[in-house]
Amino acid sequence: MNTCGSILQTWRKKRRYSQLELALEAGLSSKHLSFIETGRSTPSRNMILKLDQFLSLPRCELNRALHLAGYAQKYTELIENHKDMKPVFSALDRIISNQLPYPAFVLDRRWNVVRSNKAMGYLLSNLGMTKHNNIIDALTDVEFDKSQIENYTEVISQLLIRLKSEIALSADDEKLETLEKNLTNALPVEGLLESTSPVLSTIFNIEGKKLSLFSTIVELGTVQDVSIGKFKIELMFPLNQETEIYFKEVEDFSHKCATPIHAANAISI
Repeated sequence: MNTCGSILQTWRKKRRYSQLELALEAGLSSKHLSFIETGRSTPSRNMILKLDQFLSLPRCELNRALHLAGYAQKYTELIENHKDMKPVFSALDRIISNQLPYPAFVLDRRWNVVRSNKAMGYLLSNLGMTKHNNIIDALTDVEFDKSQIENYTEVISQLLIRLKSEIALSADDEKLETLEKNLTNALPVEGLLESTSPVLSTIFNIEGKKLSLFSTIVELGTVQDVSIGKFKIELMFPLNQETEIYFKEVEDFSHKCATPIHAANAISI
């Protein structure tokens, strides 16, 4: 996809629009849209943005389409140490710190752990998952002891469903495709295991205790920068009293776990 038109055509097909349907929605002729897609006509910046209203291009793809057509990008793509990024990272650190004594971490769009609080560092250390910075790589590593997660198949089934959804809404990404393949290979022969619970819990076997946690996921929907717009903040909460007591009793994590992850260099754009 090396032209603005080819990008628009690819996402039209992904969104299951015919040329005629999209043209009618956008108020132009199908012939004009065909000329745009084949490169015979260069769309105006306003036309690209109008088509994006229906195609919902990923921000990086919209930026690329605008650039290839010779226009200014809509979204910024700031480097990690840019001064305008500091308030966002400060907010991320505050959110996951406030989650203590329960685990929390921040994932980028490729499921790399960008930030974690001390409780998450403690949890990952106990699970032997600090070898990888990527959470899916850690869960699907052949050396990972799956018995530490009692409902392992259910967990990776739900992760695979989430990942497939993200891939469908994102630009082509070899890393995401590799993660999807690894999750699929980690499933038993019978395939995906559907969850019947109102919330997806993860049941950990740690230090002789059975800990049940569920996650809520927060996304930075108002952030207009490509680099951090896909960050996911995952906050974990206890599902029962035993788990709640366990984390409160080990609240002083400073002597019990590795340093929390603060790996801005792990951000993948």
